[in-house]
Amino acid sequence: METKSLCLNLTIDECSNKVLFAEADKDFVDVLLSFLTLPLGTLVRLSNKNSFLGLDNLYKSVEGLTDEFFPTGTCREMLLRPSHAAEIKCLDLLVNVEGNRALSYYICPKDCYYELLTSCANAQCDCGSKMSRKVEVARSSSRKENTEGVFLKRLTRFIITDNFMVIPSSTQTVMNLLGCARTSASIVVEKQVNVGLSEMISILHQSLISENALTNVFLIRENDNLPEKKNSTFSLIAGPKLSSGPLLDIVGIKLIVDKRKNKVVYAECNQDFIDILFSFLTYPSGFVINKLNGKSHIACLDNLFGSVVSKPMADCFKTLESKQHLVYPRIPLHYRISKFLIKSTEAKRMKYYMCRTPGCDCNEVSLDGNVLCKCKRITNKRLKVMDPRSSSYGFVSDATYIVTDDLVVTPLYISTLISMIAVEDLVEVPFNVSKIEVLALLEAALGSQAVLTDAFLTTEETTKNGISSIEDDCVLV
Repeated sequence: METKSLCLNLTIDECSNKVLFAEADKDFVDVLLSFLTLPLGTLVRLSNKNSFLGLDNLYKSVEGLTDEFFPTGTCREMLLRPSHAAEIKCLDLLVNVEGNRALSYYICPKDCYYELLTSCANAQCDCGSKMSRKVEVARSSSRKENTEGVFLKRLTRFIITDNFMVIPSSTQTVMNLLGCARTSASIVVEKQVNVGLSEMISILHQSLISENALTNVFLIRENDNLPEKKNSTFSLIAGPKLSSGPLLDIVGIKLIVDKRKNKVVYAECNQDFIDILFSFLTYPSGFVINKLNGKSHIACLDNLFGSVVSKPMADCFKTLESKQHLVYPRIPLHYRISKFLIKSTEAKRMKYYMCRTPGCDCNEVSLDGNVLCKCKRITNKRLKVMDPRSSSYGFVSDATYIVTDDLVVTPLYISTLISMIAVEDLVEVPFNVSKIEVLALLEAALGSQAVLTDAFLTTEETTKNGISSIEDDCVLV
């Protein structure tokens, strides 16, 4: 597919060599907004596992586990390259950070009775064959070039700050931004840049590690030292509140705690807790920011989310559904797990159609039935989307695992434990994980390098889970 680029007008403070703000049309802002639809695992992958999030280690752990720890070969692929509910909509972006490519699915190479469709290559069809025939979603022709946006209305221009606040363009907005920066119009310069796929991926990466994303991409040369994400002291922005009702949905784990340092060394757990952790990779970033009340510790994305729900942007979206894709994104179909403790809505089941004509070699599926195939016959065979995990309701196999404080996941092997428990004053703490703790864990995974410690040991409420009485109720390792 042809590589496209977008135009961005930068306003730069010459004295500080910093982008004060940029101006762009709906096409560029549509791409920025699409960041909110991307699963966290996609953010990690596009950052080459250098996102400075605790999720980097989770992603590497999925890569490192051997096949025996996944019920099917497709479970690993679902975590490393997760789908999202807006991916068909994002095909119309002029620059798509996932690549300007067709959206691919797979069907059985045989003309079998089951007529199944899956997003994962070589998933097993109900007839026993591998679903290896690749098909592509036919592109919609409803989007009018240069007039209709993906999420936004046409013919609207926007101001974007260095830390991703988005506001419709106006004279007052520019004056306010110059005033806030204490910058005179006489010492600013304008610079026009073209933004293609590589630049947009760089913008995404910088948005995860810096509050000066545009400056770092367009003004700091490659041979300069880019600022790294500061490892400042982490604390939960909104500590979990103790539930007053019975905890019906919990997952039990064991925390191995260094009493002297008040630090979790590792957690011992079964597959339910690992499924919870790995499922973080499948959560759309907008879903996560929503669940964390707009404060995920990723400042640029938090600002982007805040812009979407702000009053100045209220009339800028094409439809209510377009806005909901960003602030209430749904979990992709077949990505739920048996212990899904965070309330969510699963994406609606899409309808896919193919041609039934014997011998037709068309490799396109349509979102509409009764359309004309390339062979001039009617496309009316409706395909059933299957769960590529087969009969499993999770991502990993039944086993005992350990999770380090920085979210490295490995199977429990005695040889691994020997070096980890060679510390005095270790205690084993039984710990119940409910929705409250999962949200704390998710927040810590986005901003801490000591995730389990910061999620489970540092708040009064979680201490009541069993850690406050550490000397009396715990078993020495």
